[in-house]
Amino acid sequence: MAQHRDGRSVFFTPAFIKTAAFSLRHRGLRLALLAAVLTASASHADDVVVRGEYDNYPRAQQVVADLRSEGRMVSLLREPTKRRGDAVQLTFYQLFDAADWAARNLQRYGFKAWVIPQRESYGYVVQVGIYGNSADTAATVAKLRELGHANIRVRKLEWPGYRYIVQETVDPNRPLPDTGSVVSATVPAIPSTTSTTTAAPASQDEPDSFTFGAEADEGAVLAFGTQTNYDALLVQNQHKTPSQRNTGFRFDELRLEYGALDAEDGGVVKSSHAMLARFGYGFQFGDHVDGRIAARFDGAKQGPDRTVSSSEWEPDEAFIRYRAGDHKFTLGAVPINWGTLDELAPGNVIARQDMTRFVLDDLSRRYRAQGVLRYEGWFDRFKLDVVAIPVFEPAALPDADSIWSPYDQQRGQLLGVEPNPVLATLLQFGTVEPEPADEENDGGGGIRLSHQGQGLDWGVSVQHVRHTTPYFVLNDTVRTVLLGTGNPAQALASTTDPTFTAWHPFTDVASADVTFNWGESTWRAELAYLSDYPVTTPDLRALTAPAIQYGFGVEFFPGDGNTRLSLQAGGLQLNPDEEIADREQVGFFSGELEMLFAAESWRLRTRFLATSGEGLSDLYVNPELAYIRAEPDEFYIGVHAFSGDDGTAGGYHDEHDLFVIGWRTQF
Repeated sequence: MAQHRDGRSVFFTPAFIKTAAFSLRHRGLRLALLAAVLTASASHADDVVVRGEYDNYPRAQQVVADLRSEGRMVSLLREPTKRRGDAVQLTFYQLFDAADWAARNLQRYGFKAWVIPQRESYGYVVQVGIYGNSADTAATVAKLRELGHANIRVRKLEWPGYRYIVQETVDPNRPLPDTGSVVSATVPAIPSTTSTTTAAPASQDEPDSFTFGAEADEGAVLAFGTQTNYDALLVQNQHKTPSQRNTGFRFDELRLEYGALDAEDGGVVKSSHAMLARFGYGFQFGDHVDGRIAARFDGAKQGPDRTVSSSEWEPDEAFIRYRAGDHKFTLGAVPINWGTLDELAPGNVIARQDMTRFVLDDLSRRYRAQGVLRYEGWFDRFKLDVVAIPVFEPAALPDADSIWSPYDQQRGQLLGVEPNPVLATLLQFGTVEPEPADEENDGGGGIRLSHQGQGLDWGVSVQHVRHTTPYFVLNDTVRTVLLGTGNPAQALASTTDPTFTAWHPFTDVASADVTFNWGESTWRAELAYLSDYPVTTPDLRALTAPAIQYGFGVEFFPGDGNTRLSLQAGGLQLNPDEEIADREQVGFFSGELEMLFAAESWRLRTRFLATSGEGLSDLYVNPELAYIRAEPDEFYIGVHAFSGDDGTAGGYHDEHDLFVIGWRTQF
């Protein structure tokens, strides 16, 4: 007798078997039916009892092994199912270092926190934990709030998994033994090609199982119903150290961009295209040593009038690092990013700037790796960061003919200097040396102490470094002749040396920054004193003056959390000992508005930067619409628009409004 799942019985008699076999002429069908009938007949005296249903594959295996050790006939059935849970995260870190700092602090409180290496549209995310019930989620959120975190996000997870059913085939005439907590119920056998019967237990590394918490198995694929599909990152990284999470080959960024300029004048450039590829290989030796070998490729094409077709390879973030508990020693090329503000960072003078695309990229993408010796140490809530720069590396500059170059010899203009006939003649008929003129290779260094508190973070730094951005200085011989004769042509003929040379003076920097949460918003402020800021006098001498740079900002998420608004304001105050040609006071106001819509498939982002001071002002605006559902791929269109008075950056780029369409990704 066999039994249907609905309880009805079917009887197989010898006459029924004979008739069925005779009626089928095809040999294959006859054999298949005979095998099914024999299987049903052989098990007519037995029932199938469910001994338990488990989400955890190793636990189901253990139950199977225990029952088999008692001589029972046990099988393990695997059925597809959907898993659901909560991922508790700290979100919206614009800098990886800031996210890494938060994750390390949480690890000290027992959380298995780590930074998801892929940058989201809102920034980096710290994964705190994955929880299967609302009580654990609520307890974790409460603990994070006690530690001062307000940027908490709970994401609902749903991913394909399996339910594991332990079945035993038993004789109904024999009493069932006591199985303790194992669930027992009589159900019919369900044939399945995925079940195991008399075979040895499968490997403990079953790839499709998943449990919440520290025992989560690697390999499950998590699929978010919203923006991001992390492709098992949440689960796979639970068992890895921070250094292991970045091992292997990875494309940090790949971008292809087509740009068309709104140029009515036939002599102005019509297009500006860009390509960027940043990739590298991370490695680890034992538990203490890890590193990375990386490179970047920058390509630019511009035309048709001022033709630029350039490509450049450069080492990217390449280093070897030794970790010993809460201490980390790094040798190699890494980007330095001190401070908290997103667009203009007053205290981050130590960083090497990337000026190849002016301000087309946000600040996090305008820093280059530089060779350093670095020590980082964590002491409870304090972090000490010591950096030495053995060899100075100036900011990365574009091709001299690029419209994004800080000097334009064809138009005779210099970024930040009001156009005039004398300057135009010197630039158009003279020469410019963008590399430092001196032979001093020392880059200086700095020390930063930061503290992460409950809702209040602060940091202070002392630096002795060179400005990586160039300040172009007029040749002293040319200057002397020009002041004496007033004739630019005669001044140019007085020497064969470059007319203008890039200058990178040393400066001592003392900075302080603070970040605190107020309600659902995050407030930031920075203040920096620079002992030597380069300026020019009316008689064209180059010297330095003390300066104060400051900024403050707020970031919050109005509405349902799919909108982010960041606003910043600040300024520069020079205090020269004599009259200078530069503006002594400049204020700035910047911001970024970011919105996700259409089930987080699209992102609308607008950046802007405005400056004003001593009667001059300018404005830069960058709206961008991107399709992000295919993450990590992003397809976007945008506009970079400039306007401003002569002598400002917006005035210098007034004819460089750019429409772009592009693709960027990382993997």
